[in-house]
Amino acid sequence: MNQVIADGHLIGNHTFNHLRGWKTENELYHENFLKCETWINQHQGAIRGQKPKFRPPHGRIKKAQAKNILTSHEIVMWDVLTGDFSQNLSPETVLQKSIQYTESGSIVVFHDSIKANRNMSYALPRYLAHFKEKGFEFRSLV
Repeated sequence: MNQVIADGHLIGNHTFNHLRGWKTENELYHENFLKCETWINQHQGAIRGQKPKFRPPHGRIKKAQAKNILTSHEIVMWDVLTGDFSQNLSPETVLQKSIQYTESGSIVVFHDSIKANRNMSYALPRYLAHFKEKGFEFRSLV
């Protein structure tokens, strides 16, 4: 994780077990959020000068859950979900759709999971090259 931070990436909370907020009791959701926060702090410590970030799994969260989290974190949502995790999409389709729906200021989700590896490994480098060639800049959410 230290290398990830050294490379300028931002570490954020995403719940410990990737819970579906709309299907999870508020108390359990908050406990799982806190469990993730504890793990982050034990392994990297707080990043000074930045308000901690939280991205709800699946891009959905109940208002009551958000209210608890907003007391300490900024909630970050995405506007382009690449679908790289889908076994029904080809790597080429993931790339094409990701490019199609991205605009300046977009927050784009690629996954670094075993399930997404085939699509992400193909699409992400080509996606970055495409937008770098167009003059886009990629920045961390600070």
